[in-house]
Amino acid sequence: GRRLAVGLWGKGGLRVYSFERKDSTVNCSLIREDSAYQLDIMGLDFNRDGRLVASSLDGSLKLYNADLKLSAEKHLPPEEMPAFARFSPDGSRIALGYYEAARVDIFSATDLTRLVSLDIPKAKTNNMRAVSWSPDGRFLYSAGYYMSKKVNVIVRWDTGDFKTYQYIPVTTNSTIRSIL
Repeated sequence: GRRLAVGLWGKGGLRVYSFERKDSTVNCSLIREDSAYQLDIMGLDFNRDGRLVASSLDGSLKLYNADLKLSAEKHLPPEEMPAFARFSPDGSRIALGYYEAARVDIFSATDLTRLVSLDIPKAKTNNMRAVSWSPDGRFLYSAGYYMSKKVNVIVRWDTGDFKTYQYIPVTTNSTIRSIL
């Protein structure tokens, strides 16, 4: 709760600020900057240990340690447009959704090794950008612009095997941008 990560558009990169309260004054300072991004940063997430994951439309997936030093980096196909990245509740895995791929990838939160790729069953479009874990880590959710029978859905996987899934209908024909 004392750090704020900001992902900028274009080549603006990443900035992390620290906040400290002294009496009625709040001091803010820039503690980390990474300008080595070529396109918009779309996903940012801290885990409870203070590690940070960042995903960008340029195809980069970056993991920073608690001291905000780059600890791992993965280059993904930029044409798939990596979107939102989220740590699992226990901090051991990272889920990544895409703008232009009908799947979710699960990566190791230590070295960004791809652990599993989850194809979105019967997806009508390649836009399943939003990802989120259940608080207990038993389920992974993904959403975007699915449109099965003119109804958008959230796909829920059981994280025990990542093979068992179900569709949760959502009464909207709009793109789901985020789920928490």
